[in-house]
Amino acid sequence: MSGMLGATESLLILLLTLGLLAAILIFFLASLERLRRRGVLQRGLIHIVFLPERRRNFLVAIGLVVVCFVLSGMNASLDSIGLLTPLTYNVVSSIAYGGGAIGLFAMIWIGLRPAEITGSRRAELARSSRDLVMLAFAPADAGDGLAAGD
Repeated sequence: MSGMLGATESLLILLLTLGLLAAILIFFLASLERLRRRGVLQRGLIHIVFLPERRRNFLVAIGLVVVCFVLSGMNASLDSIGLLTPLTYNVVSSIAYGGGAIGLFAMIWIGLRPAEITGSRRAELARSSRDLVMLAFAPADAGDGLAAGD
């Protein structure tokens, strides 16, 4: 089904995909280098975890990438068994690849953009970060009062 694209269209799609991959990689490396030069690389990465407004946006971007990944797989599967027309396959593929690229750019932008934090906000984040770390080490059944025999 999707093999109905001509050689020119297939080559164009391949070049656009490689160009998009190169753009994402360059954007990622440039963002990392900018943070490294400013000496705030760890702070930029930590903000993903400890700033609630960033965490929400970051999870939305991850969700977009996951949805696009699943959509792409379903699209390829439906095409391989012959349930999609070439036009439908190409449109859905374009949406999935475009959405995935937007999600990747958003993850890089949200995760690698440092923010200035006031002293009181920094103390609040320090307290919440200890709580988050303790959650990682807490037993699964601790704290809710429900034992296996209750």
